[in-house]
Amino acid sequence: MGCAAVNKEKERNGKRTWSGIYELQEGWSEPRKVADPGFDTSAITDNITAISPDSRYLVFEPHFLLDTATGEITSLPVPGVVDANPDYSVLGVFSPDGHRLAYLLHRPDAVFVMELGSNEAKLLHRSACAEYYGGGQVCEALDTPSWLDSNTLVFAHHDGLPGSYTVGSENDPRVYDHIIVMTWRGDVILSTESPHRYRYRAIGETVFRFHRGGFVDAWLDGVDLLNGIYEPHGFCGPTEPCTLDPMLAIPSPDGHQILVQDDAQWHLIEVQTGRKTIAGTLKMSWRCIDPLNPFSTHECLWSPDETRVACLASDAEIHQYKLVVIPLSNEPGGVVLAEDYDSINQWRLLSWLP
Repeated sequence: MGCAAVNKEKERNGKRTWSGIYELQEGWSEPRKVADPGFDTSAITDNITAISPDSRYLVFEPHFLLDTATGEITSLPVPGVVDANPDYSVLGVFSPDGHRLAYLLHRPDAVFVMELGSNEAKLLHRSACAEYYGGGQVCEALDTPSWLDSNTLVFAHHDGLPGSYTVGSENDPRVYDHIIVMTWRGDVILSTESPHRYRYRAIGETVFRFHRGGFVDAWLDGVDLLNGIYEPHGFCGPTEPCTLDPMLAIPSPDGHQILVQDDAQWHLIEVQTGRKTIAGTLKMSWRCIDPLNPFSTHECLWSPDETRVACLASDAEIHQYKLVVIPLSNEPGGVVLAEDYDSINQWRLLSWLP
């Protein structure tokens, strides 16, 4: 598999360097460098948060877009928002066809879409804010968007500011309570109530509903959402009733299966039928896998032949980063790479090699 390493060691100017692309094969004790990045990395001063499907564009913190073909760096614009902090932060996601970038601005929260190449951006949705006695300014919750297809986005948000509220209550505007489906041009296809605190991520033709921490409780058909239909489904087995019990899950790239853990035993579940089969064994804490980003293809990658899943992990108990492999057949998995937190390298999974 290929990995990109980010050197955390500071240079004199305080910048980091992205050192290159590395390969790790079975039986090797450490990765080997196979290529340089292919572009000037000196301007990348912080974490890379998104990579376009063709790897041409990179988004890095707090709000920059790098075109690796030209070396041009652009501050992602926030048109229509005049009260953004000068060091504003965004989270971005590229459309499947790689033509557009949707991104969420934090504080104040707003969703934008930029057409790549022209760098023209438009405001799609902005949270309303209000001043509350004893609580200061409070704004409606707004989640990072997810692409249903190359033209349509889905995201959770809070709809409507209450006259008064109590922190943590059902009318707390900082809690998601709606789902919205809209085109990148701003046409609303669906806007309806959703269970409190739940978020949505589109994987293939499936949209997963989960709450903070990555606990999935239901799936929705992407085609239904594109037609304005909100119908959550449980994970139903042939001999078991449907369940909406939240569980931690790693979805397959097409969204048709999820990999779930029961202590050291892992199971594969077919999303639409609930059919469960035994996968590999690997005892590990779910804190090892980034629980706030369970759907990132750069945190967990399924092998092309669908026999293994590789995941980047962070084990806080022993202060190590790990690369683990979970078999999709009934055999043991394991840790294939471990580095201490004070290591100069950070890794980002790119792909399995053929």
